[in-house]
Amino acid sequence: MKEKILLINPPEVPGYVSDKDKAGGLGIAKPGAPFRLTTAPLDLLYSAAVCEREGYDVAIIDAHNLRLGQPETQKIITECAPFLIGIRLSLPSLQKDIEFSNQLKAFFPQVSFFLFGNVILPTFNEWKEEAAAEFVLWGEPEAILPDWLRDFSKETLPRGVLSLKRNPVSPNPQEWVFMSNPTDLPFPAWHLLPFEQYVPLMHTRKGEGYLFFLLASRGCPRGCSMCPYHVTQGSRWRNRSPGNVVDEMEYLQKEMGAELVQFRDPNFAFKQSWALNVCKEIVERGLSMPWTVELEIEYLTKETIRCLAEANCMRIMTGVETFDEETLKSIGQKGKSIIQKIMENLQYCREIGLEVQFFYIIGFETDSWREIKNRLKMAKVLGGDFSASILTPYPGTKYKDEAKQKGHFNRNVVTSDFNGFTPVVHTAHLSQRDLLFAYNYFVDALTIYHSRSWASPGATIFKKVRNRFGYVKRILLFLPRFVLFQYKLLREDRP
Repeated sequence: MKEKILLINPPEVPGYVSDKDKAGGLGIAKPGAPFRLTTAPLDLLYSAAVCEREGYDVAIIDAHNLRLGQPETQKIITECAPFLIGIRLSLPSLQKDIEFSNQLKAFFPQVSFFLFGNVILPTFNEWKEEAAAEFVLWGEPEAILPDWLRDFSKETLPRGVLSLKRNPVSPNPQEWVFMSNPTDLPFPAWHLLPFEQYVPLMHTRKGEGYLFFLLASRGCPRGCSMCPYHVTQGSRWRNRSPGNVVDEMEYLQKEMGAELVQFRDPNFAFKQSWALNVCKEIVERGLSMPWTVELEIEYLTKETIRCLAEANCMRIMTGVETFDEETLKSIGQKGKSIIQKIMENLQYCREIGLEVQFFYIIGFETDSWREIKNRLKMAKVLGGDFSASILTPYPGTKYKDEAKQKGHFNRNVVTSDFNGFTPVVHTAHLSQRDLLFAYNYFVDALTIYHSRSWASPGATIFKKVRNRFGYVKRILLFLPRFVLFQYKLLREDRP
C-alpha cells in the first residue's frame, strides 16, 4: 500500500477574497469583497504531481475554495491517515496560515508537517520561532520534494529542506532553490481537485469557457523595483520547451475539458523568439483553443503580435502602471519611449482583433491628485478592459527598502495588509487615506466610462433601457466621490 501525502491550501481569511497565485505566488486579497472561488495555487498542484511521480498516494485539501474550517479539515486528515502533510502559505493570510498549521500539528503530533510557498523567502525570520511544523521548504517545492521523498528517512536533509528544530540560523536567500529546467516537471495535478465543486470556478465570468492556468516560463530579468516576481521567481528567465508547453495545452483541452488557458508567466514574451516558437507549435498542431498571456506590450514586434493572434491568443494583459515619465524611470522603465510604443502596438492589436487588458497602479512616490487625474485621462484614451491595485511594498522588493528609507512606510501594518488593495505607505503628496480614496475614485471613474454600453449599436430596446438605467444609477452613486475629488484637486492647485 502506498504511503499517503496530504497537501493543504489553508482557509480563506474572513472578510477577504484572495487569489494566492497572484503577486509572484505571495497572493493578493481584497478586503470587504464577497467570497468567490479562485483556483488552487500552481505550486501546490505541481507539488502534488511530483509526489505522485515519486510513487506516493497524494490528496489535496483545498480548504480555501471549499470553505472548510479546522474541524472539517481534521476529519479529512483522520480519514486519509497521511504520514506527511504540506501547508501552503501566502502573504495576506500568513499569520492565519501559521496558526492553522500549528493547530493541525497539535491535533496530529505523529504526522510530519512541512511548510512551503514563495512567501517563505522574504518573511522566514518573522515567524520561524512560532511555527510548530518540523520542516520548511527553502525554494520552489517541485524542485525540492523529489530528492527529499526518495530517502525521507535519511538523517541528512537534501538541499532546500530546513529543519525548524535543527536549523536556528537563518538560511541565505541566495540558496533559495529554483527549478532549473521546468520542462522536466509533470503537468500540474488538476485531477486531484474536486471538479464537481469547482465547476463555478472553472467557468469564466465572461462566459468564455472552462479556464485553466498554465506556467510556461518563470523569472523576469527586468527587475522593476516594486515587482514581487523578481523576488520570488528570480532574475533568471527559465522556460519550458515549446513542444512541452503545447503538450500541456492539448492535455488540458482533451483530458480536463479546458476551453480557455491563461498563461501565468510573469513575462511570456521576454524572449520573443521562444514565444514565436510556441505560437508556431500551436498553429502546426491545429490547436484552436483560445488563450491569454501577460507580457510587456511595449517590447513586442509586429511579427510577434501577429503570430500571437494567428495562434488563437485572444487577450494580452499588460502593465502600464503610470504615464508619468519620471515615475517610470524610477521603477526601472524607459519613460516616454515606452508610452509611445504602447500606443503603437495597441493600435496594431486592435487592427488584427487582439484584445488588450491594462494593469494600473495607484500610490507611486510622485502621485498627487493632479497625477491621478492625468492617469485617468490617459487610461480613458487607451480604453480596453483594466484592473487596478494599490502599490504594495512587498517584502524583499527594492521599493520596500526605498519606502522605509524615505519614512513613507507604515511600521504598524500586519501581514494581511500586504494584499494589493490596502495602502501601507504614503507618497510625497498623498496620505494612506488619500491613496485609498484615489484608488476607489480611479476604479469607479474608469468603470463608469467603460460601461456606456447602453449606446452600443445592435442592442435591443429593452437592453438599452436597462443598461442606461444602470449607467445613470452608477453615476449618481459616484457623484459625491467626484465632487470630493474635484475639491481635493482645487486645494492641491492653490499656491
